[in-house]
Amino acid sequence: MTPHEPRPQRPGVTARRAGCLGCLGLAAFLAVVAAGGAVKDAHSPPSPAARQTVTVIVAGDPADVSYGPAGSDFSGTVPMEETAVIPATPPAYYAVTAQLDGSGAVSCEIEVDGKVISQGTAAGDYTIAHCEISRGFLGHWEDDN
Repeated sequence: MTPHEPRPQRPGVTARRAGCLGCLGLAAFLAVVAAGGAVKDAHSPPSPAARQTVTVIVAGDPADVSYGPAGSDFSGTVPMEETAVIPATPPAYYAVTAQLDGSGAVSCEIEVDGKVISQGTAAGDYTIAHCEISRGFLGHWEDDN
């Protein structure tokens, strides 16, 4: 073999390299899908247009309301509607409970970007309506009721 002749390939080397590249391509594709379809720099905050809002709605007869993301304990009374921007690092869940002050009926609802994710109702004496949502495996909000 002279210095200018190409080195002969061993059988199967090209196929193994192509297989490795295919595996890397599949892993990159799955990472993009798990990230919501877009590749983002881990150190930069999401754009304001990508931020979601969560809305808690409670209606009905007089009730004591507790609501908010994991680790909080906000309170209110019926009727109420509160909207907040979901932080860049979202909480594990959002929840709302509404306990009637006596006899009657009360309902609660949690929306994300205007889409109802969870609903709950209660009727009777001192009964409790409950709604809760959490992030699923792929990052979508899901009903936990």
